[in-house]
Amino acid sequence: MLFVLFPVLDEGDAPLRMVREIRALDLPWPVDVTVLDDGSTDGGPVRLRRAEPDVRVLRHQRPLGAGASLRELIVDALERGQDGDVAVTLEGDGTCDLDALA
Repeated sequence: MLFVLFPVLDEGDAPLRMVREIRALDLPWPVDVTVLDDGSTDGGPVRLRRAEPDVRVLRHQRPLGAGASLRELIVDALERGQDGDVAVTLEGDGTCDLDALA
């Protein structure tokens, strides 16, 4: 399993585009995408949840920062994962080279 983890804070629809791009990659492993909404007010995470209901979306009621968000994402993946799984963290603003996952 490849866990793809990224925090977002008012990134608009960039996370939705990222999820769709990740799904379009021809990866040799099953992929589990988890997004942590760090208190967004722009509605992006809500639109993501509606458009991609199988994406796990965690939420902070108020912004706690990148460090707290990444820690929560990693702990969540460790609790759900198994030996041999891999986790990668990405920026949620859509600027990452997603082809690097392949």
